[in-house]
Amino acid sequence: MQLSKYQTAFESHGLKVMAFTIDSPAKLRKFVGKNSIEYPILGDPNGKVANIFGIRNKEMRRGSFAYGVPHPGVILVATDGNVLGKVAKPGYKKRPNLRKSR
Repeated sequence: MQLSKYQTAFESHGLKVMAFTIDSPAKLRKFVGKNSIEYPILGDPNGKVANIFGIRNKEMRRGSFAYGVPHPGVILVATDGNVLGKVAKPGYKKRPNLRKSR
């Protein structure tokens, strides 16, 4: 939802906005519809993408509702696939300041 607020600003700099989640496809569809999300969201139910970027929360114990949830963050990936920058913060309430990212 915070991404939607800054989507136009990011795109004006040639950046594409997308997200990924470990949520089920049904939860994802509900979230997208409820929040009018207009950017692509990748389903990552096994956390493979979060592992690749090194932002998977490994502090929660297996069986916890938050086990495997990625830390909230921003990852800048160039069109050639190189990671230009990454900010990920532990805890779902400590999200990166997207205003500073613009």
